[in-house]
Amino acid sequence: MYVAALTLAPFIEKHLGNDASIVIVNKPGAGGEIGFTELSLVEAHGYRVS
Repeated sequence: MYVAALTLAPFIEKHLGNDASIVIVNKPGAGGEIGFTELSLVEAHGYRVS
């Protein structure tokens, strides 16, 4: 998943516009549970997913 995220990030940033950037943090272990826990704790960033 990490390699896929690194590969896709530049293309996603281009479509987000406004000089948006994506930060990828590799947190291995627990089958993604650690990453999803971190994701649930982050502060809102203002983007709306539709």
